[in-house]
Amino acid sequence: MTQNPRPAAWLALTLASFAGCATRTNQLRPPDASAMATPDLLNVSALAPAINAGVGGKARALRNLPPTALSGDRDPAVASTSIDPTPAATTPPTIPQSAPPFPIDLPSALRLADGQNPVIGEARVLILGALAERQAARALLLPSLNAGTNDHDHTGPLQRAGGAISKLTEQSLYFGGGARTLAAESVSIPAVNISSPLTEAIFAPLATQQQVNGTRFHAADIANKVLLEVASLYIDLVGAEAVLQARRTTAAEADQLAESVASFAATGQGRKSDADRAEADRRLFQVDIQRAEERVAVASAQLAQRLNLDPSARLSPIVGPLEPIELIPPDAPPDDLIRAAIVRRPDLAAREAQLARAEYFVHQEKARPFLPTIWVGFSGGAFGGGSNLIPPLLSSFAGRTDFDVRAYWTVLNLGAGNASLIQQRRAQAGQAMADRSVVVNQIRREVASARAETLALRSQVANARYALKTSEDGYRQDQARLRESLSLPIEALDSLRLLSDARIGLVEAITRSNRAQFALFVSLGAPPPLEPPPTAPPSGG
Repeated sequence: MTQNPRPAAWLALTLASFAGCATRTNQLRPPDASAMATPDLLNVSALAPAINAGVGGKARALRNLPPTALSGDRDPAVASTSIDPTPAATTPPTIPQSAPPFPIDLPSALRLADGQNPVIGEARVLILGALAERQAARALLLPSLNAGTNDHDHTGPLQRAGGAISKLTEQSLYFGGGARTLAAESVSIPAVNISSPLTEAIFAPLATQQQVNGTRFHAADIANKVLLEVASLYIDLVGAEAVLQARRTTAAEADQLAESVASFAATGQGRKSDADRAEADRRLFQVDIQRAEERVAVASAQLAQRLNLDPSARLSPIVGPLEPIELIPPDAPPDDLIRAAIVRRPDLAAREAQLARAEYFVHQEKARPFLPTIWVGFSGGAFGGGSNLIPPLLSSFAGRTDFDVRAYWTVLNLGAGNASLIQQRRAQAGQAMADRSVVVNQIRREVASARAETLALRSQVANARYALKTSEDGYRQDQARLRESLSLPIEALDSLRLLSDARIGLVEAITRSNRAQFALFVSLGAPPPLEPPPTAPPSGG
C-alpha cells in the first residue's frame, strides 16, 4: 500500500483493504444507502490482516492519509526521555502476590476479549436468532408435509341435501397423506400444503436479511467498544507499571540523597534539620511507591475482569520503553476522517440496515391489497366406508387423491385498514431515518473530538519530555553543587521533587495520548489493531 494524499484515492484504498471480507456476508443494502465494505463481523479477529497491513513496521493504520507531520527529525534535547515500565529492584512489594504474574501483551488481551468477553458473546448470539428468522421467511413458499388418518362414525338423524330427514348409521375411514375428510369433500389437512400471502413471501426474506445485517453490525459495534475498553485498560496497566518504576527510581535517588545529607550532618558539615527533611522526603517517596503498587493491582484486576479472567490473577504487561504510539497521522484532514468513519462505522451500518428493513415493510403494506394469498393442497391415501343403507359399515376401500388450489385477495376494512398499516410502517421508517441521523452526528462529533484530543495530547507529550529533560539536568547540577558544598540540601530536594513530578507527568501524558490514539482509531470504525502499533517520533517542546 503506497501513500497517496488525495482524499478520493485514500478512501478507495481504505475500502479496498476490507474488500476481501465483503463477499462473505451477502448484504442486501437499501437502494439509497451509502456503499459500505462489509467485513466478517462474526469474528473481529478476521479483520487483523486488513488492519495490520498498515500497522506493521513503520507503516501506520490508515497510512494513506498524508503523514507529512511524521517526517520531522527527533529533537536531541528530548530523544532520550522514554520511560521503561520494567520494575526496578527495590524493597519487597507492599501488596503480596499469591502467584507469579501472568505476562500478557496487547494482541493477546484483545484476542482473549474477542473470544471470552460475555458482552461480545451475547451480542453475537443474537445473530443466530436473526438467521433463524431469515430462514423461516425464506421457507414461506416451501410446502408443509402432513400424514395421518381420521375415522368418522355417525348414528342418528341426518338431513339430506333435499331437506329430508333420515335415520342413518354411517362410518368412514381415511389414512395416508393428510387427514380429515368426510364423504365427497376434499381432504381438509392436505398431505402437501402451501399457504402464504405473497406479500409475506416476497418482502419477509428481504426484511429479515436486513435484520441479519443489522444484528451483525451491532455485534461488531459492541465488539469494537469492548475491545477499545480492553485496549484502554491495558494502556492504563502499562502506565501504572511505568509510574511504579518511576516512583522506585525516584525513591532510590531519595535514599542516596538522604544518606549524603545525613553524612554531612553527622560530620558537622550540614544541619540536622536538613537531614530530617531529607529522611521525611525519602519516606514520602516510599508512600508514593505503595500507592503506585495499589494502582498497578487495581489496573490489573480491572483488565482481568474485562477479559473474563480471575481478577485475583496479577497481569504483567509485556512492553518495552513507554513511548507514544501513532495510529492516525496527526495532519489527517478531519473531513477525510469523518467520511471514512461514515463509510466504515458498524453502528451506522446497523442503523442503515434497520432503515432498509423499515422501507421493505412500507412496500409490503402498499402491495398487500394487490397480491393474493395462495393455498395449494395435494393429498393421497386410502378411503372407504359404508352405512346401514349400504352395508357393511367399512368397505369399498380404494386409493384417492385430492388436489386443490385457492387464491384470494383481501382489502382490509374497505381499504381503511390497509391505509392505517401503511402509515404505521412509514412512521417506523421515519424513526429509523431519525436514528440514522443521530448516529451520523454522533460519529462526526466523536471523530472531531478524538482528533482534537490526540493533537492536544501530542503537544502535551512533547512538553512533558522537555520538562523531564530539564528536570534531570537540574537535579544533576544540584547534586554536583551539593557535593562541592556550593548549595543547600533543600535545593537538591526540590529538584528531586520536580524530577519526580516530571517523570509521572510524562507517563501520564503518554498514557492519555495512547488512549486517545486508540479512541480515534476505533471511532473510524475498526477494532484496535491486533499487532503492536508503531511508536511516534517525539517532537520538540
